[in-house]
Amino acid sequence: MAKRLLRHQEELFQFVLVPGLPADNNLAERSLRPLAVIRKISGGTRSPAGTKTRLTLASLLGTWAARNLNPFIQCLAALQQPAPTAPT
Repeated sequence: MAKRLLRHQEELFQFVLVPGLPADNNLAERSLRPLAVIRKISGGTRSPAGTKTRLTLASLLGTWAARNLNPFIQCLAALQQPAPTAPT
């Protein structure tokens, strides 16, 4: 364990070097908690595609919320984008 700590000390102690950087990952944990609660209550999804869809939507909604953007407007704008074409 000591070798691992020494090998990763640069990553582990960035909060000492960067002003304002928290020493914990509570923000990340709190952002994932609603997904875990929903998964527990609903029993999860029934397919890998359903899981991918749920995680993609959660990521989009979380990003828009973090940027103080209106999720409805952003979702509508994303849906109005032309569909990507497959390479030929």
